[in-house]
Amino acid sequence: MYICCYEQQNKEPSMIEFKSTKLLPLNIKALFEIVADVDSYPQFVPWCLEAKVLERQETFMKAQLNVGTGMFTDTYISDVTLTPYSKIESTCNSGPLKSLKNTWNFEEAPEGTKVTLTCTFELSSFFLNTLMRGLIEDIGSKMIKAFEERTRNFHNS
Repeated sequence: MYICCYEQQNKEPSMIEFKSTKLLPLNIKALFEIVADVDSYPQFVPWCLEAKVLERQETFMKAQLNVGTGMFTDTYISDVTLTPYSKIESTCNSGPLKSLKNTWNFEEAPEGTKVTLTCTFELSSFFLNTLMRGLIEDIGSKMIKAFEERTRNFHNS
């Protein structure tokens, strides 16, 4: 897992990146479907209060998510591109996000599936962006743990 902040033209670092790779004991198709099941995110993803797929096609969906905690909540819409059983990519440039790109890469492995999540984002609020820079490692770890737990629950059912 690594955390990185990018500098843009000698300004304060603004883009924040989180990346984590895990080997999970689940076949590639099942893991892909867990990540692609955006409607179920409020059941297990931290800080996801509501999720609704607004449009769904075979390799694309538009999803609305309400995220936050306490007095900090906001809603945004993501465009999600699905490359079955190898990649899921979501992007957003609205709401609380100046930019967001999440990429899940899936690779078959003898013991299950190697999955890599790369999340690069910048919040619209300078204050929140600065705050997130200090919290991203903890937040990213909790997000990955939530998906790991979901795979265990799926694997054991």
